[in-house]
Amino acid sequence: MHFIVFIYTDRIDPFISKSDTGAKWKNRRRIITPAFHDKELLNNFVDIYNEQSAVLVQRLASLKSEKEVNLYPYIASCALDIICEAAMGLNIGAQHDRNSQYVDAVLKLTDILLKRQRMPWLWPDLIFKILPQGRAHDRYLKIVHQFTKKVIDDRAQAFHADEIRQKRSAFLDLLLKQMHDEQLTLVDIQEEVDTFMFEGHDTTAAAINFTCFMIASHPEVQ
Repeated sequence: MHFIVFIYTDRIDPFISKSDTGAKWKNRRRIITPAFHDKELLNNFVDIYNEQSAVLVQRLASLKSEKEVNLYPYIASCALDIICEAAMGLNIGAQHDRNSQYVDAVLKLTDILLKRQRMPWLWPDLIFKILPQGRAHDRYLKIVHQFTKKVIDDRAQAFHADEIRQKRSAFLDLLLKQMHDEQLTLVDIQEEVDTFMFEGHDTTAAAINFTCFMIASHPEVQ
């Protein structure tokens, strides 16, 4: 079991960085956990869920019902919109094809990581890095990190200028407050935002997609 966990975390470390060491993880959880007990922040999340879900419903309603449709891309883009706005306070418009370079990079990077998990011959970095998948991985990873860094820098400037009060609070604002209190650095914040983004959108999309499949398979419970 420990070997399996090591293999998995070793593959995604470049995306989310190393935050799984005991002392580091414990300190981060102590700082971040209050965010999920902040009633105002959680209420903001519910508003985001409702707004983006309404967009998803409109997109699905426009599909032709007589044809089979792969729902995963629709659900994944909705989940990405939700997680970006909840985590970074930014509506990236994944469901409307805005910020397409970032959205495309996240989705393709996730696909590469999942495929690599299933192909043991791609596990060694020495082999992976010289293959097209490895080069694509690094290219998409750079796009993702540059995007989140810019968002964090812009939000940090707004935070210090006290402009955040006029905007809907996000998970990132809590992290910036902790940086202001000298508990986190900008590097720490980027690691947490990248983790939140990766772990949030794909797992949620997969769960919702499977739920839709099960409901469709059992019309008697619809």
